[in-house]
Amino acid sequence: MLDRPATVRSRAPGVDHPRPVGVEVADVDGHGLLHVERTVACVCDGDAVIVSFDAELWVWDARRADTWTFVSLPVETSEEIRDLAGPSPRGFGAVRVRATVGATTWTTSVFPDRARGCYVLPVKRSVRTAEGLEAGDRATFTVELVNL
Repeated sequence: MLDRPATVRSRAPGVDHPRPVGVEVADVDGHGLLHVERTVACVCDGDAVIVSFDAELWVWDARRADTWTFVSLPVETSEEIRDLAGPSPRGFGAVRVRATVGATTWTTSVFPDRARGCYVLPVKRSVRTAEGLEAGDRATFTVELVNL
């Protein structure tokens, strides 16, 4: 299944048109299916950096006592965010964001995940409950970088 393209708008001066940034082939899942992720960046003048993308919710299993649910941002989008965040991001490399899924918006941070090669967005229980989402579901997320 092909993902809907991610869209990025940033503060890059003088660039205001869509710019393809490539196609990435993700790992083969446990069912022998190859997932292809297409990412198209639209870099625009303006004060906001906003990313929209489709993603599947997954559970971080590093802690057995806690359940943390995340979505992964597209790799190319993560690279753009890393460049915009600069050399001294917050603790753990976190970048503050305003996230939206469905009708729910919340403020949190995205975190770099070295194993996945991208930023990950935590989706808290109250958001999942309000939107009727659980691990394994796909949804469209919008992430706006704040306090850059």
